[in-house]
Amino acid sequence: MGKSVNIQVARDHLERLTKASGTNALMELIWNSLDADSKNINITAKEGSLGITQIIVEDNGNGINYQEAEAVFGTLGGSAKKVRRLSPGNRKLHGEEGKGRFKSLSLANLVKFESTYKDNGSLKYFDITIDANNIQGAEISDVRTLKKGEGATGVKVTLNNINQDCASVITTDKIYQQIEEKLAVYYLAYPDFSISINKRNLDFQHFIKRKFEDEFKVKIDNSEKEISFKIRILEWSIQNDRNIFLCNQAGISYSEIPLRIKAPSFNISIYLLSDYIDEIHKTGNIDFGENEPVLRLAIEAARESARKYVRDRMHEDAKGFIEEAKKEGIYPYHGKAASEIENVQRKVFDILALNINEYVPKFSEQEKENKKFTFSLVKEALESDSKSLQKIISEAIKMPKTKQDELAEILEKTSLADITTVIKEVSDRLRVLYELKLILLEPKTRDKVLERKHLHQIVKHNTWVFGDDYSLGVEDVNLKNVLKSHLQLLGRDDFQAVLDEKDNAGLKDIPDICLYKQFPRGKSGYFENFVLELKRPSKKSGITELDQVKRYAQAISTDGRFDMKKNEWTVILLVTDMDGTLEFEYEQDGKPLGEIIKKKNLTVLVKKWIDVLSDAEARYQYLKEKLNYSISHDEEGIKLLKARYAEYLPEEIQR
Repeated sequence: MGKSVNIQVARDHLERLTKASGTNALMELIWNSLDADSKNINITAKEGSLGITQIIVEDNGNGINYQEAEAVFGTLGGSAKKVRRLSPGNRKLHGEEGKGRFKSLSLANLVKFESTYKDNGSLKYFDITIDANNIQGAEISDVRTLKKGEGATGVKVTLNNINQDCASVITTDKIYQQIEEKLAVYYLAYPDFSISINKRNLDFQHFIKRKFEDEFKVKIDNSEKEISFKIRILEWSIQNDRNIFLCNQAGISYSEIPLRIKAPSFNISIYLLSDYIDEIHKTGNIDFGENEPVLRLAIEAARESARKYVRDRMHEDAKGFIEEAKKEGIYPYHGKAASEIENVQRKVFDILALNINEYVPKFSEQEKENKKFTFSLVKEALESDSKSLQKIISEAIKMPKTKQDELAEILEKTSLADITTVIKEVSDRLRVLYELKLILLEPKTRDKVLERKHLHQIVKHNTWVFGDDYSLGVEDVNLKNVLKSHLQLLGRDDFQAVLDEKDNAGLKDIPDICLYKQFPRGKSGYFENFVLELKRPSKKSGITELDQVKRYAQAISTDGRFDMKKNEWTVILLVTDMDGTLEFEYEQDGKPLGEIIKKKNLTVLVKKWIDVLSDAEARYQYLKEKLNYSISHDEEGIKLLKARYAEYLPEEIQR
């Protein structure tokens, strides 16, 4: 006589465990078989006039031991696998909580497990029945010993009273690919099993075109601890759903999320493997998906790896076409790439060129000069502005929308937009710094450059020299207008009334440039203000010039209309050279170099151009090295200087 076991868990909790897609429910039964070291798993769906009448899942694994049956089916979380890490056949176990068996109730209301297992040299048999209508109970039969030669180890699961909506996937072609995809990485680790569905064998490698592996670490916030992840990318020869499978180190998939990258030309699956995924599977935190902090970072890193894989594959596909383009004379690059940056740009250009050739109607039939012009246009846009490139692709070249989206993903998500922007910006800024050194320090130029007519004009267009956060406020106006601009910046609507409320005779001085930036503390209404006084490069500044900026500082400090509570004011005398009297003030014991006055929210500084330029150059040095940027010298620099700043430079230098 058998026995009944009851699970002491709320019914609604158990019912939630029965909710699964047909594929996931079937996978749980497959995992049970694999965890039992099954070599052969056969799945059969019997059909009638009204749909599927019965599903049978049969394996030749180790079976369920009768002594463990009550723990397996009578307690949630009581799985014997919870205390084991490996199966007897040394396979990494998938299930540990005993929850998977309830997923079968999403396929059918009545499920019968028949187990044959080996015990002390004999084969023994019993069965367990679970019923969706009595979800908290399970019926376990008596165990009986089989006669010698009767039966073989394994489990047969028979599902009756089928849920047609959920189970119907088992009779479609989709089920084969879905399970092949889910088990592909596991099969690479344990290639000693086979699965058939409706007498059709699954092939876990036949449709795999390519494999790629990488690894990375994710750092936990506020901690030195890093979590290791491996990533495996499988490219399929057939269409797939393109998911990221969250797996333990053995490749056992616990969950999946959409890949969500635009690369419709490539059918790829991403497998993210880590012991950390094993841990959050046990705790249930894996259900939070991308809201789990560490997992979110790992998933984004996996997506970035997938994007890089797609980009590299597209470039690989482009090679043959590119060779033909070179022979035809329409390829816009020549010789070897001069730097790693150009190498990256060429790779992306090759991808774009291949797509233009494949997807733009009759492009290959165009005249050579038209194709050459198109490629030159793309190259120029690629090297300067990815936004204009996308406009060219959509409006001028008229590439199909789906391909535009795919290429936009490559441009945006592989940092190409950042690369092209940084190339141009860093190159330009390093060049400006070099040019400013020529203007300010080279005897051939410095004696010809004037303060307001030349130097002032160049500096106002390059305020980043003093810091990336600064922007031009006002220039070449008296302190009264500096006050007006200051009040407007603070959002004061009554700025004119404030200006007119008292005599402004003390605000007649005219500093060269005022820069503003939001104060670093990030509080609304807090600003930093730089008041710059420039001197021509040939001028040796002294006490007279220092007194001039002190006068600016005093006017700002003593006029209550300038906000000194929520604003910091720094008044700077910026010089190329200084005489002995100013040198005496410039270096003072106990003060930073160049600090003349330091009060609450007010500072007066003397700075040398060479120090300002060196500090700015240091900010870009690491980018300069990364971009393999080499600044040319003298003659080329003078040519560029003349070309760029002709309108601001004396005629003697222009010649």
